[in-house]
Amino acid sequence: MERYFDGIVLQTVDFGEADRILKGLCADDGRVSLVVRRARSSPPKPGSGLGIGQRARLRCRRGRGELFVVAEVELLS
Repeated sequence: MERYFDGIVLQTVDFGEADRILKGLCADDGRVSLVVRRARSSPPKPGSGLGIGQRARLRCRRGRGELFVVAEVELLS
């Protein structure tokens, strides 16, 4: 099941060798945690350039537990 999140990135945490966890704030869902797979590998993947304070629309699928896995990123102005 896919979901879309529109929100602001509050925190980024490196996870494992190549992944990154984003913690964001969304108007509809409140605080959410998302995993960007291979964010720190080469070549860069979608979502690897997201930083604190950036607004984005994220297309995600359900991962394990409470984490969502990011599939697509669209930066908002």
